[in-house]
Amino acid sequence: SQGTFTQSASGIQTATEVVSNNSMTYQTRSSYLTMVEKTIAQLVDAILELSQCGELFSDGKARWTGDVQKVNINIDFNDGVFIDQDAQLKNDLQALQASALPIKQFLMRNYSLDEATADEWVQQLEEEKASSEPAPSGEVGLFGGADDGNRTDVGESGQDS
Repeated sequence: SQGTFTQSASGIQTATEVVSNNSMTYQTRSSYLTMVEKTIAQLVDAILELSQCGELFSDGKARWTGDVQKVNINIDFNDGVFIDQDAQLKNDLQALQASALPIKQFLMRNYSLDEATADEWVQQLEEEKASSEPAPSGEVGLFGGADDGNRTDVGESGQDS
């Protein structure tokens, strides 16, 4: 839109100011990205559908035979101009610690992982956490007991020493 990407009366604004003020620049950019994302997704769908039509190719064989409806198209416009990635990471960490954000979503959002890779990371984290937890039997000796379950701080009379 004409006049949208211009300097404000207060001078040049940072990207953070543009976002926080919900300026016309930010609204226009968001609107354009929505339209572009939809168009790209439709283009990918069209390419996949055409690749299923063998009669379009000289050998008569389809180039792809999957289900177009099951294809997950993930478009990321992470140009860093309007997203304060440090602030996003900080906010997401707080949400993760408050159990308000699943770890899988945290990984996908902050490390640009696809769902399968995020699942692998979550599994690895769970395995590492399980292997680093101390065995309960190893803790018994810390509190005056022997690892075999017998108390070592009881004298011959059965009284605590």
